[in-house]
Amino acid sequence: MRSTHDDPWPPKESTLLSQGIPTIPPGKRYRFLLDSIPARVEADLPITYTARVTYRADGRRKPFNDEYTLDLSFLLGLGEIRRKSLHDVAQTLDEMQKDMRRWTEDMNGIRVYVLDHETHRRESAMARVWQGVASQMRGGDPEKIRGALRKALDGVGESIEPPQSWVDAIVEGKPVYIRLDDIQAEHGHGSDG
Repeated sequence: MRSTHDDPWPPKESTLLSQGIPTIPPGKRYRFLLDSIPARVEADLPITYTARVTYRADGRRKPFNDEYTLDLSFLLGLGEIRRKSLHDVAQTLDEMQKDMRRWTEDMNGIRVYVLDHETHRRESAMARVWQGVASQMRGGDPEKIRGALRKALDGVGESIEPPQSWVDAIVEGKPVYIRLDDIQAEHGHGSDG
């Protein structure tokens, strides 16, 4: 039995095929790669073999002798399934590295935005407060809007004075973008207050 993968271990020199094995548990299978059909056809190696199997059974003096035809011709024309190797992985990583070196901000490179989860949570809660009051009081009295915002903010654990920009936006029916830094700046607090 020959293979295009003869080097370094030709299948015909495998002890499994040349000498057999002393025992095999019921249902056990041994599998190995013999070849790829396209490479085998290209190398003009046989695609049909005859295998003779001899084995003994307890209580029987005469051994069993079976003959099997191993015909690989049914695989012709079915294409090839190629398994990726470690070399393929390394090659792909090299290509990715080359692509990443070309990434710059001017060329739509990777932009990283850091999110402070506590700030995001607070800004989201304040945005919900603003939207709730705005949907009920659009175009209303500024002092009543301020009172409603104060009460709603207190309900989400924020003891801040509602910024005038929020009140004006609700009166005018305009959207507002909620940023904790802007609120702190409007009230004269530092970025940590």
